[in-house]
Amino acid sequence: MAKTWPALLEDIRSAAGGTPRLYVPGGPAEPSGLAAALKDAPHLAAGATFVGVWLPGINRTAWAGLAPDAKAESTFLYADHRTHFEAGRFRLLPLHYSAAWDWLKTVPLDAAFTPVSKPDDRGRVSLALGTDLSPALTARKDVRLVAVIRPDMPAPATSPHLPLDTFADVVEDESPLITLADPPLSEEARAIAGHVAGLLGDGATVQSGIGSVQQIAM
Repeated sequence: MAKTWPALLEDIRSAAGGTPRLYVPGGPAEPSGLAAALKDAPHLAAGATFVGVWLPGINRTAWAGLAPDAKAESTFLYADHRTHFEAGRFRLLPLHYSAAWDWLKTVPLDAAFTPVSKPDDRGRVSLALGTDLSPALTARKDVRLVAVIRPDMPAPATSPHLPLDTFADVVEDESPLITLADPPLSEEARAIAGHVAGLLGDGATVQSGIGSVQQIAM
């Protein structure tokens, strides 16, 4: 049975002695419902340390700012976290993605919020948009796993699936998945993107990072 955010957070805080270490996913499935619940009840973030791989331009929640003594640990430092970094409440770990995976397999945590799709008729959920990093958490036996069901999360047939009862807790997040809008581009960026686009033939396979030039080239 799904819990409410406040009840779940109170329970996790109590079990962790008031100083929980919480994994919060980044990317398009960042749990906006969690952020909203903590903004409505800042005492639930007091003493907490939020851990995750959050992406500039996509994940805008300053987790360390949700309570005066909250902290955060992540692999990217950008404007949304700069104030808390300078205040000593944001720990930067400049890790490559593969190293971030290894970090998440061992970093001390009390609970991990894991974005998943709605259960199918067999009671299984897809890790879908969390497939990059969620398996590093779901493989751990020392962390309280929380399934965050996102109604608009896709469930590709070939994505990793887990039984819903793998998770100790279930909570629903009705907020929409985050999308990245095309930003305004300089003429220089447009020229670069146009050159890149001209190098791609039909059927080409492209790997790119996140950024405005990549978006316009696509």
